[in-house]
Amino acid sequence: MMARDLSPQATAKFKAQIEAHYAALLDEIESELRRSRRDSHVELAGRVRDMAEDSVADLVADLEIGDLVRHSDELFAIKEALDRIASGAYGTCVDCGEPIGLDRLNAQPTAKRCYVCKIKHESVVVAE
Repeated sequence: MMARDLSPQATAKFKAQIEAHYAALLDEIESELRRSRRDSHVELAGRVRDMAEDSVADLVADLEIGDLVRHSDELFAIKEALDRIASGAYGTCVDCGEPIGLDRLNAQPTAKRCYVCKIKHESVVVAE
């Protein structure tokens, strides 16, 4: 079901934005992986002269892992959004079935929930 206030032109615009973000994200991941190979934790730790520097090496490695997890989550959100576009469900909240709203989609083209349901979902996740 296509959102009532989302025209085919608007959907095409969001699809183009999502696909552009996907391409940029893949480039960023590739760049980070190349850099990570150069500055691997083993190399950083091998140059460490004391415990404080070892902590910095661990922090750098943890940050890189965190970036990869965030990128993975973004890629999954992009795939879901493109699937919703293909099925005609893009712009419709997956929880309540109401339109997500253009302001929210402009801010977050991969959004799958309207603002109200997003807040409810986040409060449940935080409470768990």
